[in-house]
Amino acid sequence: MIHAPRSLIGALTIALWTLAHAVTALAAKSDKIEELVALHDLKTAVAIGNYYLKQRALVAVRQELERIGAEQKLGGAWNRANPRWQQAQSAMMNAVKQTSRDFASLEWLSEEWGALNDRAFTAPDIDYLLAHFHTEHGRKQIMIVDHGVAVHPLVFHVNRGAHALYSVSVGVRGRAQLGAGVRLIPSPS
Repeated sequence: MIHAPRSLIGALTIALWTLAHAVTALAAKSDKIEELVALHDLKTAVAIGNYYLKQRALVAVRQELERIGAEQKLGGAWNRANPRWQQAQSAMMNAVKQTSRDFASLEWLSEEWGALNDRAFTAPDIDYLLAHFHTEHGRKQIMIVDHGVAVHPLVFHVNRGAHALYSVSVGVRGRAQLGAGVRLIPSPS
């Protein structure tokens, strides 16, 4: 039988107690971070993101089908009205549905947001934020953040669309005319 000095047993007891306390504190902080992330309602951001994903995927799928048709010399009958085109487009778009579900689950965002909060905030910081975000003003601030997150992809999409209109207009009218005050988007007549 091995006998350890009482000081060693005492030190080990204190170390184990400290470790258990630290693990409990980390778990509590982790739970509070999850609560902090859960305060956000990103349904609008998800809806906009899914819309954008579907539209961009549809454009990409149609371009790919056009490429395949040209490569295999399928001729003019290979178009969106062709039943085989529609079948291929449907199959390709079904693959996008899983990506959409993965995006909509927000698991990827919760993990990233949680890791960011863990690095950026101490446990007292998180307690303060939770208390604040449960107030009337705090709930309004969360809504503002959520709307900002939702609007960001929409603004990006609109700006890309305006850039595309600009590019098409410049290509059609010629770059030399831009300096002459040519309207890029014609007024309805």
